[in-house]
Amino acid sequence: MSWPRLLACVCRCWLVLVFGIGHASAFELGVQPARVDLAGAVDYLEDPTRQLQLQDLVRPAVAARFQPWRAAQGTPSFGYTASAYWLRLCLSRTPAAPADWLLELPYPLLSDLEFHAPGQPVVRTGAMLPLDSRPVPDRYFVFPITLESKPSCFHLRAVSQESLVLPLLAWQPAAYKHSQQRELLLHGLYHGGLLALLLYNLLLFLSLRDRRFLLYSLYAATFSLGIFAGNGFGRVFLWPDSPRFDIQAQALFLSLAAVFSVGFACDFLQTRLQFPRLHGWLSASALGFAAVLLALLAQLALDFEISGLLQLNMFNAILMGVLVSVASALVWRRRVRSAGIFLLAWGSLWLGAVVATLQLLVWIPANSSRCCCCRWRWPTRSGVSASVRSPSRRRRWSRGVRRMNSTYSSRPVASSRATSPNSWLASVMNCARRLAPSSAMPACCGAVRTGSRCTRVQPISSAAACACSE
Repeated sequence: MSWPRLLACVCRCWLVLVFGIGHASAFELGVQPARVDLAGAVDYLEDPTRQLQLQDLVRPAVAARFQPWRAAQGTPSFGYTASAYWLRLCLSRTPAAPADWLLELPYPLLSDLEFHAPGQPVVRTGAMLPLDSRPVPDRYFVFPITLESKPSCFHLRAVSQESLVLPLLAWQPAAYKHSQQRELLLHGLYHGGLLALLLYNLLLFLSLRDRRFLLYSLYAATFSLGIFAGNGFGRVFLWPDSPRFDIQAQALFLSLAAVFSVGFACDFLQTRLQFPRLHGWLSASALGFAAVLLALLAQLALDFEISGLLQLNMFNAILMGVLVSVASALVWRRRVRSAGIFLLAWGSLWLGAVVATLQLLVWIPANSSRCCCCRWRWPTRSGVSASVRSPSRRRRWSRGVRRMNSTYSSRPVASSRATSPNSWLASVMNCARRLAPSSAMPACCGAVRTGSRCTRVQPISSAAACACSE
């Protein structure tokens, strides 16, 4: 290449870097909409060595490595990688559009993040740095930008110990504030509902001494904490000075929730008695989640690479979902209605987990995490699962209490305390305790237990339909 052509290339790259001149597809922002997904305006560059600096991007050999990200690919997502990625974003505005905008990156698990704006000092932030490093106090990463009529190019450099996902959104400040208020309300309702289910099942455990209620309460608590951490609230409200823990908090709590979920499923479906081989596989899956949990705790002290272990944990989650679904379907085929409700609840949660796993592994396109249909996919399905699975357990107890009350209503009552208007709650709880499962009783799918006797007992392994579960 001759010197004049080389000089022309250098000048063109410098103009593109600083002013956005020469960029073929500068993205223009208008008055509407107030929220814009910028996936189609991004060029990306992989830096396997993590050594490139902003001034290196003007070199023709480096600038030529930028590739456009197609909007049809969804959100820029690069999976589990040790490389650093550079994003180039060229923006302009219409004359009627406001000059001040907010550039949001709604993914809290970016270990290191640099933001370069034309004529402005570099902003270095990330999940491993204090919250004060963020230019806008927020659970995500938000950068104020000023746009002109002519294109301006912005650069971001990102590194992540987790899956590297880089959703980019442009907001008008007023619209962003309104959106944040609405999201805080929705998240509050979601976690408040899980807290109510947790407390209710915990009270049932204390009254009935049935460990399934305890397992479900522990599952709801750890799952809620995992969602809370994954949405960036944990770093803001619970552990603001623990960045290393925040990086692993979501995987840690969800792994613990998986252990409790497997325990509850095995107890509810009686896999130890009815499906010993499936029970062995489920136990192995639970041990896998426990091993990942211990590895995450050890990583906080030893600081070693666990991205491969996290990917295995995702495949383990898919395997566990398949095993529980198969066990639920086998029980449902024996006309146990509660197993069908459990299968519906479990399937809704597992489907969300599979989609999220495939997106993080970049096997399917990932939509913007702030899109309405995607932002609430996981919380909505988990909320449906929690609200359906819990009644599927309790409907047998409530039916049994009604039968017990109708049985005792026709008998003379020996104690005057039972007829007192103030003792109705104690009577109901006493009836419920008599319905509590006993380890000495045979396996039954919903028969009414009266004292030490189980009426109309039909073993769940029988090929005949169990009428008492209806």
